[in-house]
Order: sequence, then structure tokens, then C-alpha cells
Amino acid sequence: MLLQATPSPAAQGKHIRHKAAYIATQPASQTVTEGQTATFFAGVTGTTPLLYQWKQNGATIAGATSSSYTTPATTRSISGTQFTLTVSNSYGSATSNPAVLTVNAAVAAPIISAEPANLTVTASQSAIFSVAATGTSPFSYQWMRNGAAISGANSATYDIASPFLLRRRAPRLLLINGIKMAWLSLGRHTPRTRPHPPPRPTMGPSLTYQYPTASIQRSAILRL
Repeated sequence: MLLQATPSPAAQGKHIRHKAAYIATQPASQTVTEGQTATFFAGVTGTTPLLYQWKQNGATIAGATSSSYTTPATTRSISGTQFTLTVSNSYGSATSNPAVLTVNAAVAAPIISAEPANLTVTASQSAIFSVAATGTSPFSYQWMRNGAAISGANSATYDIASPFLLRRRAPRLLLINGIKMAWLSLGRHTPRTRPHPPPRPTMGPSLTYQYPTASIQRSAILRL
């Protein structure tokens, strides 16, 4: 029996089709918070082997030679940077559209940097409490009395008019920056008319910073 060999594609006059490198899926722009990393990815086709090279603002990134690239921890200084991928093989090369990296500022919880001072007033006087806060702005302020918001009391200071003191009602401060909060709670005080002995409040106000795992208390005293 004679065995007949099958001709190869080349012997039959057929040619194997080779494909140049091609960017099938463009890398997407990324938005991260300062300190985070960003990962860029591109889908590539073409005859292997394929060679990859990522660039940052046109400059070659050492070691970035795969279909994806992850940045180091980001800083605000590189916000707006453009990343591109160039892929090549023996039959051609292609460069992706630029993907833009946006780096937002890290969000910091509010911290009371200047706490309210202790006050001593008579029943006919008003009392002004104030605080200063640091953290990521903008801040929102709301003074409250007995759990109810005081209309218009939305700044870092609050003037407690004498009628409030006569009613023995004290406010508290609610400070919010959209992430975490801190508030100042002022307790009730008993007004005294005699100058001696010095009046003593039945309860001092306290300032509480709330975090997911801990709280810190500070106090300021209002004496009548």
C-alpha cells in the first residue's frame, strides 16, 4: 500500500495570514484618591510574540512591559498625567489612545483645632462659644438645643442670648464634612444669684470627636 503525503499549506500555494499588533480595547482614564494606586489595561490582538511598553506623558516607564500597568501610590502632583501603551510584533505596531489619571485630594476627618473656652457670665449676659476646625473642607455647622436644631446657627460661633441662659438651656455643635463628625454637647446649668460661694455648674459641656473605632472627649464650662 502506498501512502500519499498531504501537501503543506505553503506547498499548496496557500499563505498563513499574519496580523500586525492592534489595540482592540483602549485603556480607560482613572480617578483615584491621593495615596491610592491606579491600574490601566489594554486589550491587544495580533500575531505573537507581542511586545508591550507603557509610557507616561510620552516617557518610557521602566519595567512596564505587559498589557496592564499599575502605578505606585499616587500624589496630587501627577494628576492629569497621560498614560499610553505601544504594542508591537514582527508585522507592525500600534499605540493606544491616552488614558488620563486624575488624583483627588485625600479626605481628612474634621478635627477641632481651637476648642471652646470656659465662660463665666451672669444671668443677664449672653455667652459666645466658638470653635475652629481643620480637615477637608467645606464644613457644615449646626448648633442644637435639647436635640433640636437652632435656626440660623450655622457658623463656627454661636451667641447664646440671655433668655437662653435664664431658661437654663445650652446648645451643642454638630460639625460635618460629609465623612465624619464631631459635636459639642452643653449640659444644663443652674443659675445662681449670690456672688458667694462661687457658682458651680451641675454639668459641664463636652466635645466629642467620633471615629469608627474610638472617641475623644473635651469639655468647656459655662458658669452663671
